[in-house]
Amino acid sequence: MGSKVLVPAISPSAWMQSVADTVLEIERGGDPTVVVLTLVGEFDGERTAADDERTVETGPTNRPAVTTVTERLTAAEVEYVVEGRSFADDEADPIVAAATEHDVDRIYMYARRRSPAGKAVFGSILQEVVTAVTVPVVVVPSGST
Repeated sequence: MGSKVLVPAISPSAWMQSVADTVLEIERGGDPTVVVLTLVGEFDGERTAADDERTVETGPTNRPAVTTVTERLTAAEVEYVVEGRSFADDEADPIVAAATEHDVDRIYMYARRRSPAGKAVFGSILQEVVTAVTVPVVVVPSGST
């Protein structure tokens, strides 16, 4: 049986393309199962007027970031599931919970370029995930693929 990995599709679509490509490169030949996670919250940056009726149960697959990841996984014939979770204030909590509940081997997340001073600290969500989980987190830097 292959590895199980978590891909939180919480970054803009162009960034998620790099994450998906990195998953495919690193997990190549390992027959992975990918859990693509999307979050639905009050301050959802990719929410559109068409999403007004969307809930965690009915609409996690129509998001641009999710579509970007799943199209790449489908083309590579990699097995995946899409899961939606809601969050109130802290986006890291449902990511950590999904990693635990799915017993994943790795988490893949995107990190954008930062100033020299900003490099000392990851983005707040990434930093919270890294410090809260007991599995490796693969950080995909901007411009990586």
